[in-house]
Amino acid sequence: MKCPSCSSETEEARGFCEMCGEPFAKKKAEAEATVAPPKKEPAVKISAEVMTKVLEAAGKVEGPKGPVDIPAEFKGLDTGGQIPQVPEQARKLAWVMLAVIAIWICIAIGWMFMNQDKIASGMK
Repeated sequence: MKCPSCSSETEEARGFCEMCGEPFAKKKAEAEATVAPPKKEPAVKISAEVMTKVLEAAGKVEGPKGPVDIPAEFKGLDTGGQIPQVPEQARKLAWVMLAVIAIWICIAIGWMFMNQDKIASGMK
């Protein structure tokens, strides 16, 4: 039998996978529980003429006309149009600062490796 957890071949008679230890009975019960119930037919029957009118109207819908009320929790959020464009000079300066910081960190780590004896003796 193929284990549902790790996909390794093992004997079903053991009741569990020899590789991962997962019990087969547990996996079978989970698989049976996750099977979707059969879909039910809708209780309401719609005539073909009404359905045609609904489908025709659905194609003509353009969206809400007039103002739409925004929920209070979303009113303070930025719509994207309010964010100013970052100037090119500021963007270049940010990259230069990032490079300087990265170089400084590399130098600090190199100094610590070269002076690790001094650092260790100072900690005693």
